[in-house]
Amino acid sequence: MATVAEALAPKYSGDTRADMLFNWSSDFFYSGILNYIPNSNNTIYYSFNTNNVSRVPWHGSVALNNVEGFNNQQKVATQEALNYVSDITGIHFQYTDDVNQANLFFGNADIVGSSNTMGQTLPYLTQDYKADKYGNVTYYHPMSVIALDKSNHFAYDLMNPVKGNYGYATILHELGHFLGLQHPNNNPNSSNTEWTIMSYVGDQTRSTFSPYDLFALQWLYGGDGLAGNYGINSTYGTSLVSYNTALNQNAQQHITEISVAYLSYFGRPADVSGANYWAENLGNMLPSFSQSDESKNLFGSEFSKDQINQFYLNLFNRNADDAGLDYWYNEVISGNISAGNLAVSLATSALSQTNTADFFSVYNKLSACETFTWIMDRQDEQIAYANNVNSVRAELQTIGSTNPVNDADISFYLDTLL
Repeated sequence: MATVAEALAPKYSGDTRADMLFNWSSDFFYSGILNYIPNSNNTIYYSFNTNNVSRVPWHGSVALNNVEGFNNQQKVATQEALNYVSDITGIHFQYTDDVNQANLFFGNADIVGSSNTMGQTLPYLTQDYKADKYGNVTYYHPMSVIALDKSNHFAYDLMNPVKGNYGYATILHELGHFLGLQHPNNNPNSSNTEWTIMSYVGDQTRSTFSPYDLFALQWLYGGDGLAGNYGINSTYGTSLVSYNTALNQNAQQHITEISVAYLSYFGRPADVSGANYWAENLGNMLPSFSQSDESKNLFGSEFSKDQINQFYLNLFNRNADDAGLDYWYNEVISGNISAGNLAVSLATSALSQTNTADFFSVYNKLSACETFTWIMDRQDEQIAYANNVNSVRAELQTIGSTNPVNDADISFYLDTLL
């Protein structure tokens, strides 16, 4: 059980890409505060019932006048956005008409006190929580309202939100606030919606979170919801990397073997579906890979010294030296190894020679491949990889013996593909 002090204590990931979006300046909007709802059952209740919105004292410098309920199109768009947020965070959103049960209200209003605003997310004026004599949080009922401005000059989009217009992007932006994200404060390196939908600079019609947003939400909620295994106030703590995985048990057990094959023959990480398939067909994996069109297109279809050199470039980022070229050529010609097994033999040989440049080159690439495959737990990530295979392959080639890549950077790179 967490204490009030723990719930309100500022927390940072140590990575500015996420930390710039965290808000620890107000106990009404503390980032990750939703993780401190006792017995939440990983559920946030939302409502389109606005009967109580105009009477509730909301925290903020603006006023909500002439409050009205969402129209049907706004409700559809909101539910679509909430489904997307649920996929990202793991939080379950449940509709309710009960104003006493709801944590989040949606409505239209004339927003007074803020110039040219399209929407506002306002928390309840007073935190509704209880604590025992030891300071442990025993009850907490967060309550906020997301209001769209009826009088804004983009009112048509706001009243008719669909993916690709200002209305839908505004709903997603305001949901970011509810989840604990703030504006990036015009950070010169990130003050653009290309990096965070919380920015006012750049394309204001995005229909998905941007890389910094995904990074921050991963740290706050861990991808498995409120106070789950990962994230703030969780079983295992916070992480910028999702350790949930779509890999089946066999693929998890054989991820290194599979990743070595993908790296050796395709120069890229395994896709999730491929890893799951080949984990059940390991005996056929290398013959199939060596004869695949993908491998032949990359390294040639005929065994030769030039093919050996292409394998060297893929694994070691260098041309083969004469001694190595002759050795591996003769190994195949003499029948000690098959031409089909040559690429993976090069990789495993290098991995057995610790503290060499070739060892570190393969090790660093292999580690990146394993992490990349492991963290693709969502379908949108798997689709993004399928659409960007060549880009990922090229990025992997930038990894060598002296520049290992940490898991957080790999996770962030995957976010940029979305």
